Amino acid sequence: KNLLEHLPLVVYQLQKDIDDEFSVIFVNGFVEDFLGYSPQEVNDKNLILNNIHEADTSLVYGAINTFIKERKQNFRLVYRMYGKDKKLLTVVNRGSVVADNFGNVSVEGTIVDVTYVMNHGSVQNENDLLHLYH
Repeated sequence: KNLLEHLPLVVYQLQKDIDDEFSVIFVNGFVEDFLGYSPQEVNDKNLILNNIHEADTSLVYGAINTFIKERKQNFRLVYRMYGKDKKLLTVVNRGSVVADNFGNVSVEGTIVDVTYVMNHGSVQNENDLLHLYH
């Protein structure tokens, strides 16, 4: 856990509950540098999911639910989310869907800020970006 606190990316774990909602189980301290919220604020308000850009919300939820339904373990998504200062960020989310023998589902992963690369790099589209962060 100490190692996770010092990585320059967001590390998270979400748990899916009986109402098919996700709650934050763990998020590392880098989330404060990244989004401007403390880990406690993120846990209390589920800000990993609630700060996704409104135009990308269905894409992210739909993709994660499809991965769960089809039992695909690993995923990579590119989408936009807001920081506390309302700054719009472009992120790559690499994660895994984990299900136990009792049907409990969690999603574990990392989120990397790729805003600068998208805005100033040689990346032409999301596929190029996913290749960079493979």
